[in-house]
Amino acid sequence: MNVTPQQKVKIMGEITILEQVKHQNIMDIFHSWETEDGEYVVFITEIMSSGTLKEFVTICITNALVLFAKRKKFGYGPSNNGYGKY
Repeated sequence: MNVTPQQKVKIMGEITILEQVKHQNIMDIFHSWETEDGEYVVFITEIMSSGTLKEFVTICITNALVLFAKRKKFGYGPSNNGYGKY
């Protein structure tokens, strides 16, 4: 994938931030570098044993849609306090 020099700077900035962040819900980035020819940005992360990010996002969206459908079916949804009947 071709990126502009500005996009590459932005990507490297995000990686630098993620290298410094330590949180149980954020993937650790241990090391990063740009190849000598400048064509690639490489970064090493912790192992994510529960699948790919795409799979995770798909599962989250599916679960949210199912929950929404169930709540709608039984008439529960937003109200003044965030809970209750429609």
